[in-house]
Amino acid sequence: MRFLVLIFAILFLCALPKATLAQDLSSEEFENELEIIDGEELVSARTAAAYLDRCLARIPRRFTPSAHEEYCVCTGAMMRQSITNSDLEALNARNAKKPGNPVFEKFVEQVMMPCMEGPIVDIAYVECIEDRSNSPLIYHIPKYCQCVGSALVPFVKQAGASTSMLNMSRHPNEFKEPIDALLRSTSLIQRKNQAYEACRTQYMRTQLPKVRPYP
Repeated sequence: MRFLVLIFAILFLCALPKATLAQDLSSEEFENELEIIDGEELVSARTAAAYLDRCLARIPRRFTPSAHEEYCVCTGAMMRQSITNSDLEALNARNAKKPGNPVFEKFVEQVMMPCMEGPIVDIAYVECIEDRSNSPLIYHIPKYCQCVGSALVPFVKQAGASTSMLNMSRHPNEFKEPIDALLRSTSLIQRKNQAYEACRTQYMRTQLPKVRPYP
């Protein structure tokens, strides 16, 4: 799935004018890009480009720069595959971005979460690399941390959208964004702890290596 998403994203990115990618749109200009022409048509490349510019302007907490760029390009491409002009009009209504709104849940499920399959690996990898409590018996920390990140992809694919919506619904004052609700969810944290345990069995020595003493 991630491979297909990246192909869509590359084609989308290549199709955009260079000036558009560098454009810094104001909120008013962005809203003008979402003007409805035919509500049932999928959003135009221009509208998706406006979204891309806005997405690239703010890096979410815990994202690496490369994961952030991948996420934004991917979501811009997925919008062109799934989101209609009517959907965007509904999403831009007041208080629309909350659980229970079918259009918002569609956006989270069909646009946001498919594009989290790559970033979740990077986020978990960096967190693992920076963990000072990693056992000295782990003989290849980079491979171990990559193992942890990769183990979270199936969870994001299968339960990312439902987990984020559930967390936002249960804690509306704490979680305003689906990605934050996913990354801080008990379910993802439990799955990550399971990944740590499983990956340790692959990259753990049975004993510390012998070190020659100083003369």
